[in-house]
Amino acid sequence: MLGTLAGQLPVAIQGTLVFFIFLIALRSLLRNRWAAAMAFTALLTGLRMLGSSHPGLEAATSIMIYGIASFALVRFGLITLAVAVFVVNTIANVPITLDFSRWYATTAMGIPLVVLAIAIWGFYTALGGQKLIRVDPAP
Repeated sequence: MLGTLAGQLPVAIQGTLVFFIFLIALRSLLRNRWAAAMAFTALLTGLRMLGSSHPGLEAATSIMIYGIASFALVRFGLITLAVAVFVVNTIANVPITLDFSRWYATTAMGIPLVVLAIAIWGFYTALGGQKLIRVDPAP
């Protein structure tokens, strides 16, 4: 489990930086960040559809994947996309099961716990020191 997590870190960082450089190049050409995001989605969808045996399905999933990635990168920044790529790659590459009679069940359950810990840490950080529930003083 720890090896999978450690192996996914450089992959997530590299993928995020490639997306970022590609989007920056498109933004310098188009001079608009949202136009660059749409061109980014269209170009990567087109590249992914080359040689596809199911172009309709491939186009729909690619538009969703690259559209979400470009929106996250343009709107929320580099760290958001890096964490998203890390979580998706980690969950996609680890066999997760609820059948605890399998030999890999106990170690594989660490991955969802790590993802949950990242989500809790992100939520706590997003609060910025504010209380979750504000208690108004009694009148």
